[in-house]
Amino acid sequence: MSQYIEKKGNIMGKGIYIDSCSRGCGKTALCMGLLNSFKKIFNDVGFFKPIGHKYENSQKHDIDVDLIKSTYNLEEPIDSINPFSLEQ
Repeated sequence: MSQYIEKKGNIMGKGIYIDSCSRGCGKTALCMGLLNSFKKIFNDVGFFKPIGHKYENSQKHDIDVDLIKSTYNLEEPIDSINPFSLEQ
């Protein structure tokens, strides 16, 4: 990985998958910390939450996705970041 850090280039297709057996354990906080660190090293970083389940009011997408998209100015459409949402 150090050769990629030195280049500060894009690493297409590399990814980290964060998962747990329970909700509310800090996955979003961990992802935000990683995004903060990676944005300092790499030109392009992204976030993907395939299945969302936390909503406010009549939102169609997970509130964590809205938070991360707006905090990190992600250009991808929200439907690409969170393509599937479970109903409450």
